Amino acid sequence: MKKLLLIVLLSCSFLNSQELSDEDMIKLATAIKNQKELITAYEVQVINYKEKVVADSVTINSQDSLIQDLESQVENYKKYAKEIKPSWYENKWLYFGYGIAAVTIPTYFGIKIVDLTN
Repeated sequence: MKKLLLIVLLSCSFLNSQELSDEDMIKLATAIKNQKELITAYEVQVINYKEKVVADSVTINSQDSLIQDLESQVENYKKYAKEIKPSWYENKWLYFGYGIAAVTIPTYFGIKIVDLTN
């Protein structure tokens, strides 16, 4: 800000030597005032962006820790799945054999009973 004020003072003295009218000086002062307001607004915007960056970095860090927790949970499930094996009576071929026997045996005995009665 001090540099800006120094530049304004030097430019005003230079412009006075160029014999600017009062209207031109007022326009120049208004333009400088507008620039100062714009710079202040930009500084506020930069502060807001810095706060947003901090908030985003906290969110990213929490998401990274969540991802690590989920990956470790997946690894634990994989280890658990390897350790747990189905019992011998939970075999799908055994169930298939039970189904065949459940259909075949009653049919066989039903045919034998019908043959004995005839």
